Amino acid sequence: MCNTISIGCPPICHLLILINNTMETFTPNEIRDQAQLWFETHAGTYSRLLKRTKAEGKRAFVVFCDLMLGVDYRDIKGQNKVAFIDSFMTSSINSRITAQQLVAGSVEYKELVDAYLGE
Repeated sequence: MCNTISIGCPPICHLLILINNTMETFTPNEIRDQAQLWFETHAGTYSRLLKRTKAEGKRAFVVFCDLMLGVDYRDIKGQNKVAFIDSFMTSSINSRITAQQLVAGSVEYKELVDAYLGE
């Protein structure tokens, strides 16, 4: 397999190089930091006001990955997923947004959950 893009490199090589150069990797600490920021957004605040169940944590994780990380939730696994779920379960229920902003967040949240999970 080629390591650089050249005239003789097959098209699949170009694709693999592009994928390898664009894949994001995160540490659990980065996930926790990003989660804390996301919890202050409209959709993030909405998620924090839902019941603290594992099922809601998973739904929030789906939305978080899309909106905050820009990746499909299936690409974030293991300790990174655990880091988010733990942050969700222990996050504050205090809100600093208006009722209208909360409604906007709920719409965005529900649309993404439906798009990814069909719920």
